[in-house]
Amino acid sequence: MAAVDHVLLLWRSEIDLNALVSFAADNGRAKPGEFSRPVLAALRMATEPMPVIDIARYVAVVRGEVKEPMPICRKRVRKALDRLRARGLVAPVADEKRALWEIVR
Repeated sequence: MAAVDHVLLLWRSEIDLNALVSFAADNGRAKPGEFSRPVLAALRMATEPMPVIDIARYVAVVRGEVKEPMPICRKRVRKALDRLRARGLVAPVADEKRALWEIVR
């Protein structure tokens, strides 16, 4: 960063480097735990195994992203469930029509 500051001062000596705001660009990726925590919270509160769509609705409300298209949220929830299953925290339950998920006890 010092090299960037030096180049800025070479081009414009009057610039106030402290006034510049640094920010990280939003690349659309979720931060670690941003989906797995609400997924686990939804499954902990559930009285019976839940389908992915219900978990995705809960996650969308918790994250305040009701505007996010549901297929994208469902995809992210499925990936979070796969990672949680690999860690042994959740397990799929067979149903006649769809896959349900529950906390491993």
